[in-house]
Amino acid sequence: LPHCSSLLALFVLPAFIALPHTTTLTAATPRVDVVTGLDAPALEKFAAEELAGYLRRLYGADVSVSSSASKNAQAVVLLGSPATNPAVASAGSWPKVSDQGIVIRNVQGSGANRVVVGGGSPVATLWAVYELAHRFGVRFLFRGDVYPAQPGELKLVDLDIKLEPNLRCL
Repeated sequence: LPHCSSLLALFVLPAFIALPHTTTLTAATPRVDVVTGLDAPALEKFAAEELAGYLRRLYGADVSVSSSASKNAQAVVLLGSPATNPAVASAGSWPKVSDQGIVIRNVQGSGANRVVVGGGSPVATLWAVYELAHRFGVRFLFRGDVYPAQPGELKLVDLDIKLEPNLRCL
């Protein structure tokens, strides 16, 4: 029966690793506003909820998803593209990207850290959210997402990412 223990490790250990991890809330809970366009496509609204979920789970953030930012937010994420979100359009220059290109970059704003997370299409915007989560340490595996044990502090600074696929999806 020595093979049984090896098989048990193959099936039990990965399930153990993927168990949910609880983030301890600290006194300095970050307040983040995720801003979508008022008439954002359904996929961008889903992307906003996905991003909010990652921020809550990783950092214990107090996240609000709406079409405008509040005055007390410590960070503001403008989600979408200039075509789907007026806040992204007014945030400054938008780089030239294809329908599959993604953009994650800091922009100037009043007070709060401001980041644009978007793409050349709603599906690319969703890909941008997953790219940002990957940079936060989340790994997407067949058996489920794996979160970092110690994600550190939420930092939305020094982001200037523009990615285009090497192979285009049809």
